Amino acid sequence: MAKRLDPKAKAKRDKIIAGVGGVLLLGVLAFAIPMTMKQLKSQNVPAAAAAGTTTSTTTPAVTASLASSAGTSTVALGQLASFSRFDSKDPFSQQVDPHAVVVLVGGRPQSAAGRSSGSSAPSARSSSPPPAPRVAPPPPNSAVITVNSGPPQKIAIGQDFPLAPFDPLFHLVALGRGSAKISIAGGSLSDGHATVTLRKGHPLTLRNDADGTQYELRLLWTGSGVPPASVLPPAPSAGSPTATAPSAVTPPTGATATTTTATP
Repeated sequence: MAKRLDPKAKAKRDKIIAGVGGVLLLGVLAFAIPMTMKQLKSQNVPAAAAAGTTTSTTTPAVTASLASSAGTSTVALGQLASFSRFDSKDPFSQQVDPHAVVVLVGGRPQSAAGRSSGSSAPSARSSSPPPAPRVAPPPPNSAVITVNSGPPQKIAIGQDFPLAPFDPLFHLVALGRGSAKISIAGGSLSDGHATVTLRKGHPLTLRNDADGTQYELRLLWTGSGVPPASVLPPAPSAGSPTATAPSAVTPPTGATATTTTATP
């Protein structure tokens, strides 16, 4: 026959077990809490010492100024002495002045307030456009030459001169800046050269070896287009007294002999 359990005895036994367990738990907590606090305190002390050493070695001026300004402050190293915050701004308010004048300084936009505070106004050289490239003038293709103080005549390259009504004695071979290369029309030079150089401002004298006639050539202008009126005056109209060819200054005609060069 099975033994019946007494409910009262069972409840009493459970109370005894719960009481013993609670006492054991309190004992364990009383032993563990002091050890945990001691370990935490031992870890905080080296960290505070390291922070104080770093602060004292890297920023000595800041520490000294804080100590002098605080007077008899009792704040230890690593502790916060004061606390402040920046003024808050409304994120929905407009921060840029819409009426500010914007100018360009060195290719970058800048307001008029910023320019007056520290930047200088752009110079005229920076705002001026770059100079246009210089175009070389065209090479000369004609010259103004006089023979024996005769009237100046415009001669083109490859043309014989003097022009009508005079007999052509010379030939214009080539032109340069202030110079002309001349040959004898239907003849040659006695020194064996094909051409002789006539320079502006330096008269050139050629002599006919057959009869001793001399020809003085002067170069007045070289270029392209129309010569200036001071060098080649406009041609006189027909019927005027100046339209007739002068007889005293015209070069002799019929000179076909070989010539030589001579400088005055």
